[in-house]
Amino acid sequence: GRGARLLSLCALHEASSSPARDGLDVADWSNELPISDVGEMTVVCRLPNERRRIFILVSVSIEGAALRVNLTEQPPQLAPYRIDNLTHTHSLLVTQSPCAALPQPRVVEEVAPGKRLHFAWEQVVDEPTLALHAGNNCVHLRLDDLQLVGGLKAAAFADAQPEVLRYRVVTDGPVKVLQVRDSRRADFAASPDAAEGRLRLKLDVQLAAIGLSLVDTTPRELLYLCLSSILFSYQASATRASSSVVVQGMQIDNALPESTFGVLLRPHWSASEDRQPKKPPALEVLVQRRLGYARMKFFDTISVRLQTLQLMLDTSLAKTLALFAVSTVSDLSRLFAALLDGIGHDARAEPPEKAYVRWLNLQPTRVYFSCRAVAGGLGLESLVELPANAVGVVNTLGALLANVDRAPILFKAIVLDNVFAHYTTLAGTIATSYQEQLLKQVYSIFLSCEVLGNPRGLFSRMATGVTEAFYEPIAGLQRGPEEFAQGVLRGGKSLASNMVFGVSDSVSRMSGALGKGLAELSMDQEYLAKRASSRSSHSGGEGSQSRNVGEGLRSSVGEVGSGFLKGISGVVSKPMKGAQKDGVGGFFKGVAQGAVGLIVQPIVGVADGISQASEGIRNTTEAAHATPIMARRMRPPRTLGFHGELQPYSRADAEAQAILGSSIGAAGRAAITLREGRFFRHCQCGARPKQPDRLLVLTTTHVVLLALVLVPAGASSSSSDTVARKATIEWFEPLANVGVPEEFSEEIGLHLRNGGLRFVPCADSHTRRLARQILNEALRGIV
Repeated sequence: GRGARLLSLCALHEASSSPARDGLDVADWSNELPISDVGEMTVVCRLPNERRRIFILVSVSIEGAALRVNLTEQPPQLAPYRIDNLTHTHSLLVTQSPCAALPQPRVVEEVAPGKRLHFAWEQVVDEPTLALHAGNNCVHLRLDDLQLVGGLKAAAFADAQPEVLRYRVVTDGPVKVLQVRDSRRADFAASPDAAEGRLRLKLDVQLAAIGLSLVDTTPRELLYLCLSSILFSYQASATRASSSVVVQGMQIDNALPESTFGVLLRPHWSASEDRQPKKPPALEVLVQRRLGYARMKFFDTISVRLQTLQLMLDTSLAKTLALFAVSTVSDLSRLFAALLDGIGHDARAEPPEKAYVRWLNLQPTRVYFSCRAVAGGLGLESLVELPANAVGVVNTLGALLANVDRAPILFKAIVLDNVFAHYTTLAGTIATSYQEQLLKQVYSIFLSCEVLGNPRGLFSRMATGVTEAFYEPIAGLQRGPEEFAQGVLRGGKSLASNMVFGVSDSVSRMSGALGKGLAELSMDQEYLAKRASSRSSHSGGEGSQSRNVGEGLRSSVGEVGSGFLKGISGVVSKPMKGAQKDGVGGFFKGVAQGAVGLIVQPIVGVADGISQASEGIRNTTEAAHATPIMARRMRPPRTLGFHGELQPYSRADAEAQAILGSSIGAAGRAAITLREGRFFRHCQCGARPKQPDRLLVLTTTHVVLLALVLVPAGASSSSSDTVARKATIEWFEPLANVGVPEEFSEEIGLHLRNGGLRFVPCADSHTRRLARQILNEALRGIV
C-alpha cells in the first residue's frame, strides 16, 4: 500500500570478503516484504549460484521510536509448511500460486516419492495457494486450511487406469504438513520405526523431603521452603520424553523473628479431603515433549495442578522481600552483563528460543489470602521517595487496609492449544490472564478487610447459623419426635453461637484495625514497638490473650487505662527525650509528638479495649472452638555463624534462638540493647548435673544467661524428660566488657573489664569445657 515499508534480502557465503565481487551483483534477492506491521514471517533465500534454500525468520518489533527488524536463520524443520510425498512411484511438483497474483516468476520444486520438502511462501500476496502437480493434473490448495482433504488423479503405469492420490493437511507441532499418498497405502501413517518407541531410559526418584532457605546479606533467614514426599519420574525414547513431579506436602515459612504469621504459604484441604486416608498432593506437574527439534522445544502436554493454598502475609515480610528482590535483580543484572561482556556475547544478536505447546492445562486453584499490618508502617519510603509529612498518612492508610482475613481468590483454568511463541511471550500471556482474574476479584479482598469488620466472614457465619437452624430440626423430624426436639435445640444453639461469634469477631477486627491505623499517626517508633510487642501473642492468631469474657474485660480496662496514661505522660516525656537526643530541634519535635500522642493514644487505647472485650466474647462461644488452629512453622528459623557464614542446621541452636527472642520481648526496654546482636551459640548448663536449668547464650554483641522455666513433657509423651517452655533473662553483658573466662569447680567465672565478675553455673566438666569453648569463639570473633 501507499507508504508501506518494504524489505528485500539476499544471502551470501559467510567467507565472502568482497560481496560485490563474489556475487552481490548476481545474487538471488528475495521478493519485497512488508515490514510496517509488527510480527513474524519466514523468508526463503538462496545463495549465489546454488539451489539450496535458506529460511530466514524476520521478526519486526517496536523499541521506543525505532522499528527493529531481527533476521535469524531457521533450521528447515521450522519452516511454516512441509510437503510429505508418501507415494511409492509418483513424483510431485509444487509451486506457489496463483500465477496472476505473483509479481515475480514462480519457483518449481520437485518432491520425489518417499521424500519430504520444507516449504515457505517466496512471494507475499493476500491469499497464497499451493499448486500441486501430479503428471498432467494440478490442484490448488490452501495450506492453512486444517480441514483440507481431497484427491488428485495421476498418470498410472502402462495402460492402467489413472490412480487417485489422496491428500490432506495436518499439523506437526508448529508446521502445517501436506500429506499425499497413493491408493496402495491403507492410510497416511508413515512406516513405524520400532527404535523410536522403544524406552531407552526410565528414572524414578523418591525423596522424603527437601528444604531450601532464603538468606539475605544482613545476614538472616527470610524464608524456608519445605517440600515433603516428592516423587519424580522421567522416561525417554529416541523421540519422546515424559517427566512428572508429585509433591505431597509443601510449606513456606516466614523466618523473620517477629513475624505475625509463622507460615507464608501452605496447602489447604477441605473437610472431605482431610477425612481421606491419603490427602491429595499439594502439587502435580506433567510434561511430555518430543526430542530432536533444533532451536525449538516441542511440548505435547504441560499440565499443572495446585492444591488450594493459604497465603498469609504481613507488611514487614512484604517490605523485606521487596527490598531483597530489588537488590537481587540489580546484582544479577550487573553480573550477567559483566559475564556477557567478558565473553564478547551480544544477547540481542540471538532471539530467545521458541516453544511449541500442543496442549497446556493450568488447572483452577483457590487461594485464601490473609494479611496483617505490622507496627512501623509499610516501609514504602525505603522503596520510593515520599514527603516526610506524607509518611504517617500513608502508613495509617496501609495499616487500615492491609488487614485482610482469608479473602478467597479463585483462579480459573488456563487451557491453550497449539501455541508457538517465545517463552517470554507465553509467560506474559499466562501472567496477564492471572492478573485480569485477580483484578476482577478485588471486591472479594475488599469485603474481607478487617477495617470494615470482615463482612464476608460475618455473612458466612450468619449463613452457617441460619442453615443449621433449619437443617437440624428437619433432619431430626425424619428420625422421630424426640430427635426433632433435640434438632430444634441444636439448631437454635448453633444460630445463637454463630451470630454472637460473627458479630463479636467483626467488632473485634474492626476496632483492632482502627487501633493499628490510628497508632501510625503518632509516628512514635518507640510507642509502636511497645504496642506491637504487647499484642504479638494474639495478633498472630495462634492463641488469644482474651480467652473468655472475664479476661476480655480485664484486658479492655487495661488497654483503655494504658492509652490515657501514655498519652498524658508523653506530653512531658517526649520533649525531654527529644532535647536530650537532638537539642532544641529535638525538644520541639518531642512537643509535637507529645501533642499528637495526647490525642491519638487514648483513642487507640479505647479501640484496643473494644477489640479485647469483643475478642473475649467471641472466644466464649462454641463456634470459636471450631476455628482452625493457625499453621506452625516446619522448624524454627536457622542460625548463622558469628560473621554470618552459613553452617549446618542445628535444631538445638534454632530453639535456643527462639527462646532468646521471646525472653528479649518479655523483658521490654530493660533488654533493648540485646536486639543489636544476632544469635551465635548456646550451651545448656545448671547447678545440678544432667538437670540444666540455665541457658548460656552468645550473640554477636552480648553474653546472656537465661533461667529456664521447665514443665513436664506432657501426657502424650513417653519420656519423663522436662521441656523448657520459656525463659527469663538472669543477666547479660556486652562481649566488649568480657575479659577472660575462668573455670572453677562448679561454674565458669567471667572477669569483666570494668572490674566485675559474672558466674555461669556448670556442674559437670563437659559443660564447663563447652561453655569455655563457645565463650572463647565469641571473644575471638569480636577481635
